[in-house]
Amino acid sequence: MPFDNLAKNHFTDDQKQQLLDAFHTVSTILHQNNYNLTPKERSKFGKVGNQMKLFINKIRDLRRNAPELSTDDVDWEEFEADYQTRKFAEQALFIVNSIATMLLNIKVLHDRDNLQAALNDYHYSTYKKENSQQAGHVEKVDELKIFFPKTGKKKIKKE
Repeated sequence: MPFDNLAKNHFTDDQKQQLLDAFHTVSTILHQNNYNLTPKERSKFGKVGNQMKLFINKIRDLRRNAPELSTDDVDWEEFEADYQTRKFAEQALFIVNSIATMLLNIKVLHDRDNLQAALNDYHYSTYKKENSQQAGHVEKVDELKIFFPKTGKKKIKKE
């Protein structure tokens, strides 16, 4: 017997609206600080790897502990603002990725439940079509069989 209804928790209409409102609020706030980088620009600027993050952290620590050793060519207030925004964005990305994983898991289980229920209904109609020719089932199966193009008996060619 297949596992049916793996996902038994469902969002209420109120919960759905609260989530959509929260996502809209987040999107609106992010839109104010967004940069529309093209894939080419994203590739050009690249992603700072862990080694360079450690380098940035070390420069920041040295600046904080011995500012007299730092160059005046760097706008250190902007450096710190960039650092804090990057740090915040990294923390927010962790949360967003976690939320995306949760939503994906919810979707996968409910997709599977829907598919299993749909297959059960199709098999029921196939059974009814083959065993009783009950009105409606013949047409229903004929309408649904387009979703299963490779099923059925294969004809053996005789040479």
